[in-house]
Amino acid sequence: MTYDEFRTLLKKQELTGLYYFTGKEDFLQVFSLSSAKDVLIDPSFEDFNYKCYIEQPTFEEADTFINAFPLMSDVKLVVFNNCKLFHTSLAEKNKWEELFSNLPDYAVVLIRDMMAEKGKKGTTVEQTVRKEGIEVVCDYLPEARLRPWLMKIASAQGKSLSDRDATYIIKNLGQSMTLLKSEMDKICARAEDFVITRADIDSVIRNVLVESVFTLIDSVIYKRRDIAFDTLANLEALKLEPVSIIPTFADQVLGVYKAKLMMTQKMSLTEIKKAISRNPYVADKMVQKASKITIEDLETLIKMLTDAEYKSKNGLGDTWNELYMIVAN
Repeated sequence: MTYDEFRTLLKKQELTGLYYFTGKEDFLQVFSLSSAKDVLIDPSFEDFNYKCYIEQPTFEEADTFINAFPLMSDVKLVVFNNCKLFHTSLAEKNKWEELFSNLPDYAVVLIRDMMAEKGKKGTTVEQTVRKEGIEVVCDYLPEARLRPWLMKIASAQGKSLSDRDATYIIKNLGQSMTLLKSEMDKICARAEDFVITRADIDSVIRNVLVESVFTLIDSVIYKRRDIAFDTLANLEALKLEPVSIIPTFADQVLGVYKAKLMMTQKMSLTEIKKAISRNPYVADKMVQKASKITIEDLETLIKMLTDAEYKSKNGLGDTWNELYMIVAN
């Protein structure tokens, strides 16, 4: 089942039984959980008809709540949200399996939790959930749906964002709604006028990648693989798409390369910074890096980044792995 299909059933109040969430878009998973509560639960009877577990519950606690009839409602909603339900530490697994196999008719159970990697079975509780439940796949939304969503966020905060600039934001940050929402809030706060400008956008979103990429270049210069891996892990945690990281990485390396070549021609720092055509802060950084790295290392980086970008655009291999390999060499 897709996210949209789940939303349709929810709006019709036709959800029944067990659902478990998968997919890359955490934002939609979390939104689904909160929306289900808003649609299905009367706030006056929330204590009797709704429970959200964010820590691993005991079987007795969950079983007692699920099997108690709802009050003044046809539905009881129970949410397990990242509470280690599929962890090996879960006690009384056989009882959990029985519970999820025989839910009462009034129960709607939503599970968002860490599941086993592809090719691995997972715990017996997870296997039962997969067998008895309906999978709701929350993948990244296409750009065509993200653009109006970003414009709506801006409008809600008294700002105006053009369709073109919404595209620009997505191209730079990727499709993660969690990251897009966070950065869009910052852009709105940064914008002084009603209309959000490209300068407002750049002052926020470029900082996310630019500083991280400069750190990656430093890690290559100083052979600090540990720093490089930590930096990439942080970018992954921010839900940045690798397809948006590689162009920025390549652009900065090319800028450093250009500065390095001009240094060999004995050009002045002022001339070099002007020729680089970047803002003063970025130009200063590129000149600093150029003074500490060899032309050979830069040419190797450029070749690896070019290869990685080609593979990424053509769906060849894992782009994150390509990035880790680049900084490991």
